[in-house]
Amino acid sequence: MRNVKLRKEVGGFVGVKVYTEAELKKILERARPLLELVRNGVMEDFDSYAMWQAHVISQRSKCPSRQVGCVITQGKHIVTTGYNGPTTGFPHPLVCKRRELGISSGARLELCPCAHDVSNAISQAAKNGVSTYGAVLYTPTMPCTLICAPAAIGAGIKRVMVLSKKEYHSDPEAIPTLEKFKYAGMAVDEYHGPLGELLVALNAGMRLKSCDDTIEAMSVGEFIIFEGSEKCGKSTQVERLAGALIGEGYKVLTTKEPGGGFPDCRQKIFALDPEDPKLAQKELALFKEDRTEHYRKVIIPARKEGKIVLCDRNWLSTKAYQGYGRGMDLKMIGIANAEATQGVAADLIILFDISPEETLRRIKKDNETKVTRFEKEPQGFHERVRQGFLAQAKEDPEHWIVLDGTKSKEELALEVQRAVKEKLGL
Repeated sequence: MRNVKLRKEVGGFVGVKVYTEAELKKILERARPLLELVRNGVMEDFDSYAMWQAHVISQRSKCPSRQVGCVITQGKHIVTTGYNGPTTGFPHPLVCKRRELGISSGARLELCPCAHDVSNAISQAAKNGVSTYGAVLYTPTMPCTLICAPAAIGAGIKRVMVLSKKEYHSDPEAIPTLEKFKYAGMAVDEYHGPLGELLVALNAGMRLKSCDDTIEAMSVGEFIIFEGSEKCGKSTQVERLAGALIGEGYKVLTTKEPGGGFPDCRQKIFALDPEDPKLAQKELALFKEDRTEHYRKVIIPARKEGKIVLCDRNWLSTKAYQGYGRGMDLKMIGIANAEATQGVAADLIILFDISPEETLRRIKKDNETKVTRFEKEPQGFHERVRQGFLAQAKEDPEHWIVLDGTKSKEELALEVQRAVKEKLGL
C-alpha cells in the first residue's frame, strides 16, 4: 500500500498556514464522514467528489517543485486526468531538472521542464479522442499563465474550479491566468464545499510522517494491469505475482476482463456473429458495459481498501484488439474507455510480448482449453494486435514495461517482481 505524499514546501500554493499534525487530525475527523462517501463513490455533491479526485491525482506527480494535478469532467463523468511530470511521452526528463538549470524552487514555475498537469490531461484526452469542449476543470491551484491557461482555453474548457483564485509564482510580465480566463469567457469558481477545509490543509505545505489517520484516509492500493496477445502467459504471471505480494504481507485482489463486471460477458461476446459487419462495435458495447461495472464494484472499492489490484487484461486490450486488430476508430474506443474507467489509471502495465507465429503455435499446442474466436483469427490479425500493444507501450514508457514472453515462467516471474519493485517500490 502506497502512502500518499504530502506537500513539503512551507507555505504551499493555496494557503500560507503550516498545519501541525494535531490540527490536521482534528480537520480530518470533521471531514471523515464525507470522505467515506467520496471513497465509496456515493457522494451526491459532484464538485466535492471531483475536487477530492484532483487532489488524489496530484499525489502521483513526480515533480519535486510543484506536485499538482487535475481532473476534467463532462457532465458527471471524469473524462481525463493529468499531473505535473512525464505522463504523456513528451521529450522531457524523467526527473525534474529545475535545480540543475539554476531555477530556484518557487520561482517562474512556468519554466519547469516537466510537462504540466492541465496540458497533460488535455493531451491525454486528445489521444483518446475525448472532447473537452464545454468541460469543467478541477484543480487545487490556479493553472500557470504561460502553459496551462492557454491549453485550457484552446481546449474549450468553460469552467474552472480551484481552492483559491490567488496566483502563485506567475511570470510578472505575463497576463495573469484569471484575466486570460475572463477574456475567454470562462467561469472560475473557488471551492467552498464541505471538504474545503481539509483540501486547503492538505495543500498548504505540511510535512507530516506519523499521522496514521491521515495516511489511512489518503492511502490507495496500486493498480497493475497485465496485457498481451493470446497465450502470452499473463494469467500465470498474475497468479505468481499475487503469491509473492501476499507472502510479503500485502493485501491483493486478482481480477480479469472480460467478465470482471458481469460473469456472462465472455459468453455474450463469443455468441456474436463473427461475420457481422458491426462486430467490433458490438464487442466494444459489451466490453464497456462490463468494464463500467467492474471498476464501480470491484477495482475502485478494492483500491480504496488499500488492496493491490492485479488485473488480467483491461481497456488496453480493447484498443489493441478492436482498434488495431479490427480497425475500429480509436477515438470511439477512447471515449468508451474513458467513461468506463471513471478516470482511474493504472500504476503499472506489464506487457508480455510474443510474435504472432508464437501465438498460433501455442494455440495449436494447447489441448486443455477450448479455442476462442479471437484465437481462431488469422496471423495478420494477431500481428496487428501485437503492434497495437507495442504502440501503446511506446506512447507511455513511464507506466508500461515490455517483457519477452518467450522466456520461461520462472524467468518472467522474477522480471515481473523486479519491475514491480523498481517502479512501485513493492
